[in-house]
This record gives sequence, C-alpha cells and structure tokens, in this order.
Amino acid sequence: MNKIIIIFLLINLNSIYSQGNDYEDKIDTSAIIFKAKLFTLSKHVVKSKNDLIQDIDKLSFKYYDNDEYIFILIKNKYYWLDDRNMNSSMWCDCDYYICYSKKKKVYYLLGGFVKDDIDNFYNDFKNSLFYDWESKIENEFLIEFIKYVELNKLKKAKKCFKKCIETYN
Repeated sequence: MNKIIIIFLLINLNSIYSQGNDYEDKIDTSAIIFKAKLFTLSKHVVKSKNDLIQDIDKLSFKYYDNDEYIFILIKNKYYWLDDRNMNSSMWCDCDYYICYSKKKKVYYLLGGFVKDDIDNFYNDFKNSLFYDWESKIENEFLIEFIKYVELNKLKKAKKCFKKCIETYN
C-alpha cells in the first residue's frame, strides 16, 4: 500500500514539475522583438514616450525562429554626423541584426551596431544543434554570417554586416 502511495506521489510531483517547465519555456516573440527594436534607437532623438512607442511599433522587421534562436532583422535609421563639418548630417538607412538565445535568454547584437556581440554569440552557437537553417532564413547576409560562424571564421563573419556608425571623423 505504501509503495502505491509513493508511486502516486512521484507521478503527481513529476507532472507538476513538467507543467512548471512548460510554462517557463513559452516565449512571447512580440516582446522579444519589441525589446530588440529598442537596441536600434538613435542616441540623437528626443521624443515623447507615446511618439517613441509608436515609432518602435512601426519599425519593419523580419525574424527567423527555431528551437534555440530567434534571428531578427530590423530596418531603422541612424543619424550620421560629420565631425569635421558640423553642418553635414543626415538620417541613413540601416539593417540591424540581432539574435535572441532562447536557452540563455540573452540578446546578441550581430550587425549594424558599432560594437557587436559576435564573439559571445559564437561561444553560445558552437554548442547548438542549429541545423537546416538555410531553408528557414531568407536573408543572404545572415546565411553567409552563420556559415562563417559555423566554420569558426569570425573575422569574415564580422564583415558580413554593415556597421551604422553615427559620426565620421
């Protein structure tokens, strides 16, 4: 009788534990993309909170999702200022590439940024089970980047994306 009670308790505890893990593993992709968009904001803009949220919501993006990562491409603008000639400035288009690791719950800034997280991304990615990505990703720069990362050619991987530098000296 005691063995049956113990087995019953173990089954119920395991069921409760499994339900808890399933809840933690659910990912709100829209929240992840919204936060990724925040990384692309220019330091040269001051707007009201409502205008800023509207601008963020309007940013166009694409994302490619698998069990381990969400690769996000965000199209935004950056403010270019020529330090040599303060009268020379303009808004320029830029493609920002960001990757979200579902396992580590961290963002990696891959392309478009002055400072990137490619080395940290590589350390995470080299242990991944990411496969058959070419059929899921429709962006040639991202495909090329992942190929170089897989081959441990980080210098070449870092050249796949344009950096959106806000000043020219």
